[in-house]
Amino acid sequence: MPNQLRALRSNKAEVRRKEWFDLHGNLWHQNTVYDATSHAVPFLVELLNFEDTPDKAAILVYLAELFLASTGSDNSLEQTRGAVRHGAAVYVQLLREGPRGEQIGAAYLLGLLQTGFIDGHQDELAVIEEVAKAVRR
Repeated sequence: MPNQLRALRSNKAEVRRKEWFDLHGNLWHQNTVYDATSHAVPFLVELLNFEDTPDKAAILVYLAELFLASTGSDNSLEQTRGAVRHGAAVYVQLLREGPRGEQIGAAYLLGLLQTGFIDGHQDELAVIEEVAKAVRR
């Protein structure tokens, strides 16, 4: 699994495409998450911090898929959702400073999380305002 996650930073699209396929089978399959899923999420979030990581929007969408999973053990669902939530500050940063595709992915994910982590406020209106600013750019 660590090699699959590292391969998502490859500058070769075919390598990334193969690893995405494998990750979907290993961490999320037909809307099911597994015990390993929550352990991989922090590494996926960390990939978003590297400027040269390609396909960050795809990572954001994948994190949303993991968050929305509806089957798996109660523990794996809860831990996966918690791990995705834990990356909220990174998603806010991408919403504010990323290119448009990343902003849209971050806005979508933050909307799913229903958090108000923008500037430390627990105010959903602040999230909506940040999303609106990103979309208008």
